[in-house]
Amino acid sequence: MTGKKTAFEKEWRQLLRREERLIRGMSARREPFLDRKLRAVVPDGLQQKLESAFYRAFRLILEQGTGAIEKTYSRERLDAEYRTREFAARLYPERRNLSAGRRAAARRQAAGVAGACAEGAALGVLGIGLPDIPLFLAVLLRSLYAQALQFGIDYRRPEETEFLLDLIALSLSPGEDFAARDAALNRQIYRMEQDAAVNRRNDRTEQDAALNRQICRTKQEAGAGCGSGRTEAAEGFGTAEAAPEADGVSEETIRRAARSLSGELLYMKFLQGIPVAGILGGIYDGIYLKRITDYALLKMERRWLLRQEQDAAARRRI
Repeated sequence: MTGKKTAFEKEWRQLLRREERLIRGMSARREPFLDRKLRAVVPDGLQQKLESAFYRAFRLILEQGTGAIEKTYSRERLDAEYRTREFAARLYPERRNLSAGRRAAARRQAAGVAGACAEGAALGVLGIGLPDIPLFLAVLLRSLYAQALQFGIDYRRPEETEFLLDLIALSLSPGEDFAARDAALNRQIYRMEQDAAVNRRNDRTEQDAALNRQICRTKQEAGAGCGSGRTEAAEGFGTAEAAPEADGVSEETIRRAARSLSGELLYMKFLQGIPVAGILGGIYDGIYLKRITDYALLKMERRWLLRQEQDAAARRRI
């Protein structure tokens, strides 16, 4: 007889069901009717121009714009909220606590999608298509950055920025082989969290050692001995360093994301460049933002749940 499932097992099964639904939809997705109608009138070379525009906008934002985007929300508050949820999930691993990050991210996602629809439609009225790209990417990256913070992911690290760009590329690349590409990403996520778990254990070991060295130093200053403990290595421990701007991202990763966006948004950006009629194309900014952030939410939640399970397993071994 099967025993009662834990809260983690229930959350994990729910995540898998949501992933399976998305995979079925992406694997069976066909070209939209409007795209087929617009294909004949889209000028030759527009996709190359669009891809180049997305690439340049990505480079500009990743190298110079992250700080500006961060002024539109409180990174410190989102990080504090994540740490609070993480502590609650560790102390009381109930479904309510394990799913708190997903619910918080979903609320922010809804506001981001509404804003993207409004912004795209407003520019569509004026017939602004290609010039909208930097603004669209800023809104998209803002949404992904906020989602990442909800799950304890530091998007300023180049490897995490590449992870976000991979999410963009894959979420806009439907096809019969989508399930295989999604499975490859899941394997990458598992490796990332395995490496992170090792780093967390090493950090805790170093923190304990540094604390012991500090205690030893205090005793020595008071004239008491503390054995043969070394104290010099405690200098500078725990100094908070600002995370670097994400300027170490590979060219291929950026180009892959730009290629996926240009291929998927080609017809809508063309339509958005037509005054008044461009309202429809602009509204699709929000639709595509939701598709990307829906997929990102699943993969970030997968990382969060893996992290909780790995940390729980580590505590059981103590």
